[in-house]
Amino acid sequence: SQSVDASIKEINVRLKNLYTKYRDEIKNLDGYELFCKIFNEKDPLLIAGDNLSTTSGINEHNGYRYLFMGMWCALRNPYAHANKFISIHEATNQLHFLSMLMYKIDICVARQKLEE
Repeated sequence: SQSVDASIKEINVRLKNLYTKYRDEIKNLDGYELFCKIFNEKDPLLIAGDNLSTTSGINEHNGYRYLFMGMWCALRNPYAHANKFISIHEATNQLHFLSMLMYKIDICVARQKLEE
């Protein structure tokens, strides 16, 4: 459970650093609200879909936004508000999911030629 918690924090910190570097807006955004801003549909910092000019690309982009927001609510919040212990099997599954999200950030950063 500690590895899952640390991985979630790393995703949040990485996205927060990107947002702070490239957007001159409120700097105290965190978690759910941060992910809403970074992956918004009208002016995203990170574009998770292949092409935001197509319905399919918009759907993919929105899907990733919801995955990041869901990760925060479903996985992070229980750890933040209680001492939660999970099985090795469940932790492994969650770490695979978090790894997928981190990899998506890698792809977005590279595609958009952002520097971290």
